[in-house]
Amino acid sequence: MRIIIVICIYNRLPNLHRWINAWGKSQQLGAELIVVHNQDNIQPNEYQGLCQLHGVTYIARQNVGFETGIIQDVFLNKLRIKKWDYMLFVTDDTIPVKKDFLLQYVNELKKPDIGCVCMEISGVWTPHIRTTGFMVSRETATKIYWVNVPIANKEECYFFEHQGFQDTMMSQILNMGKRVVQLSNIATSPLWDSDHHADHKRLNEYTKQFK
Repeated sequence: MRIIIVICIYNRLPNLHRWINAWGKSQQLGAELIVVHNQDNIQPNEYQGLCQLHGVTYIARQNVGFETGIIQDVFLNKLRIKKWDYMLFVTDDTIPVKKDFLLQYVNELKKPDIGCVCMEISGVWTPHIRTTGFMVSRETATKIYWVNVPIANKEECYFFEHQGFQDTMMSQILNMGKRVVQLSNIATSPLWDSDHHADHKRLNEYTKQFK
């Protein structure tokens, strides 16, 4: 089983430092860490240099469709990524706070009735998978259809995430007869959305785990 972790990053280098530090001290399960860098002007930079220094796969990408554009490109096999079985997708401000974060996601997704394991299922607008952190199998990803190809703007991102009724990612997975589950309570989750859930103040937990 081949596992990949895809990190969407823009211009927050400290988050990449945190991820690379945490990854080096986590249970990796043979997974590949892949940084996809959304840029307006693609050129060699310190993000690429940091990834190369630590043996992390780096892919520069034109910033089209934000993080949902990356999800679409991975699902449709448009990036330089070898065939995978499980993918954990995160935005760069979603960081690990547990060394076994990947194992927790994999163990849950292995259950035959599970189609997606989320960091958070939001009830805003309609119940949906927040694209800041989730894991799916390749089998599920290949069954996802896209109304907009390529995803080009925020409205199309929101359509896929929570405004598209039966066309949202969550609705599509549920319609496959699979369950969508939130791995754990946000306050104890092995991943921390340090932006959206900054109020939980889990940086000390990160520091304790990944000195």
